[in-house]
Amino acid sequence: MRYTVVQPLLNQFVEFARENLLVPLGQQPDAHFILMDQNQLAPFVQQDPFPLFEHVSGSRAGEFGELVAKVFAERIGCDPGFLGALYDETAGHPFLTVNVLCSLVDWLIEQKRPYRGLSLNQGDFDEFQNAGLRRKHLAISRDYDFFRQAAKDAMGRRGYDDNQWLFTVYWVLREISGCGNDDLSIRRGDLGDLMQRIPAPGPLPDENDMLRTASQANFLGYDEDRVWVRIRTLGRLSAAARPGLA
Repeated sequence: MRYTVVQPLLNQFVEFARENLLVPLGQQPDAHFILMDQNQLAPFVQQDPFPLFEHVSGSRAGEFGELVAKVFAERIGCDPGFLGALYDETAGHPFLTVNVLCSLVDWLIEQKRPYRGLSLNQGDFDEFQNAGLRRKHLAISRDYDFFRQAAKDAMGRRGYDDNQWLFTVYWVLREISGCGNDDLSIRRGDLGDLMQRIPAPGPLPDENDMLRTASQANFLGYDEDRVWVRIRTLGRLSAAARPGLA
């Protein structure tokens, strides 16, 4: 399999990358280290964090503002306060931002808010968050099927057998998001105890290595005092998902 499929495929990647930009995307930041011996693609790889859309606080300009405007198809307006609150929730993750906005539009319809002349503000998002981003709603909403299933699979026994790192990261997201803090954060010194509570069928990755690589992949953020969920919607979905069975 290695010499009939993998190596020829990597050869094609290398040939394509000589004249084109090749962007591999994935949830595990060091996946390009696969087959380090004789991996002809490795010298070409530059590792970057997952490309979350950028946002300037207090502004409607930039990548994130343009994304939201395209989703609303310019039929619904929003002010910088709304964009800031939405960005705090999704951190600019394009896929989950669209999911949240779809759920928000459904909520506006339920509230019988006419879209003509409608312009949303931070108060509107706060009201939606209290109704549409609760665990009970996230557990059944079709808007979040993809990542809810991804979290469910990653946290199951099969997920552990396939990828212990991803298993650990999603369980950390779940535990932090379920601890009751509104900012979805814990003290950094509590991370070790939290990992001890993960119902893993075997050993877990080193705490510091997990934290460093999870921050590279934008699952977590940290400083000297705190560890927090980088994309809050993903943390809430991890807390709402029931871990998959073996």
